[in-house]
Amino acid sequence: MTAHAPVLRAATACAVCGSGVPAGADACPQCGAVQIRPATIAARMAAVTVDIAAVAIVTCVVILATRSVFFGIVAAVEATLALWILQARTGAGLGNALMRLRTARMDKPDSPGGGRTLVRGACTAVGLCVLAVGAWLLELTGAADRSGWRRSWADRLAGTVVVEVPRRAHRAKVSALAPAAPVAPVIERPAPIAPSMLGVPAPVREVPAAKTDAPRRRRTATPVSATPVAAAVADAAIAAPRRASAVPAEPVSVLPALDARAASVLLVFDTGQRAPVPVPCAVDLGRNPTPVENGDLVISVDDPGRTVSKVHARLEITATDAWVTDLGSTNGSDLIAEDGAARPLTAHRRTLVEDGMRVRVGDRTVTMTRLTGADV
Repeated sequence: MTAHAPVLRAATACAVCGSGVPAGADACPQCGAVQIRPATIAARMAAVTVDIAAVAIVTCVVILATRSVFFGIVAAVEATLALWILQARTGAGLGNALMRLRTARMDKPDSPGGGRTLVRGACTAVGLCVLAVGAWLLELTGAADRSGWRRSWADRLAGTVVVEVPRRAHRAKVSALAPAAPVAPVIERPAPIAPSMLGVPAPVREVPAAKTDAPRRRRTATPVSATPVAAAVADAAIAAPRRASAVPAEPVSVLPALDARAASVLLVFDTGQRAPVPVPCAVDLGRNPTPVENGDLVISVDDPGRTVSKVHARLEITATDAWVTDLGSTNGSDLIAEDGAARPLTAHRRTLVEDGMRVRVGDRTVTMTRLTGADV
């Protein structure tokens, strides 16, 4: 949600490829990108009810246990403060967590922070003072939001939005639908490919470097997060074999088999975010990561649902294999097989990423596609 326009298109069109998306779909049928959906009014009202009930229950229990109204008021203040901290840091208070909702900033995929959460909480408190039902009436104002994001008056004042968090089954379905990243066709000898040979790299006819339109670029070990960089690499990969059109060629689908000649790896997230990295390298993934070890690359993962930890996982990529380590994240990490089966990772344990597997960090899924020297 870096900019409003791409986010608002997600209701009827994919924000990544622009294709039409059926109402209620979890992913784009064309590119597989996850569609961010606003929370329903009913879910928002239920979340508010849970938060208010939690504070009321704590207050009543303390008053009954101590027979002191003063201690009850202190307990209510402390419970409210705890909810405020949770909302400010994670976007999910008790009610949001139970209803699988997240509150985020409207201008970028980040937690609302203390100031915005204070504004929303103050609006709810004022609403409670109006016939004791104003807090729920405030949530109903989201139904009149013409932007399609069901933002209540409190959201508009605070600059926030409340979105749904996809369930685990939906995330697995979206991961299975996500296609591999587009990679340049490989020039090969015109020979039919037997189905039994799909796991073996096909013979490649080398194209002289002098016949390429785009010069090869050297990659440096710098933090990678900007999408335009990935687009530039993809353009160079497509432009490279154009001058060799005299050689009979047919496109070959990219297979997950590892290649010792790999020069780079393209990381593709289910949100459409892409980042090319050199080989070998170590990459730290997270919401706002810092290098775990000297020389590590860092990639800030776009995650409006706030399910990715600040420093979530570490990828180690070599010319022959890849490893992943969950760095003690809050929502955990998984390895997803080609059939959609998910295998949770043990925190701080280095695990091999087998061919065809994808890595899930929080609610985000990343696919690693190896590009050979001829592709870049």
